[in-house]
Amino acid sequence: MEALSARLEKKLGKLEKEILSTSKRLSKPEFIKNADALFVEETNNNLAEAEKQA
Repeated sequence: MEALSARLEKKLGKLEKEILSTSKRLSKPEFIKNADALFVEETNNNLAEAEKQA
């Protein structure tokens, strides 16, 4: 039971870091301006998925 709890906490920590990192990237106008539109859309989708899992 403790091992499962530790794994879930570790996964949650990774998701939180991913959400923070992706949110920061998407909040930068330069990133949106310079990145390929498809990449920006994929990044938005990844953020939404990470937020769902967290």
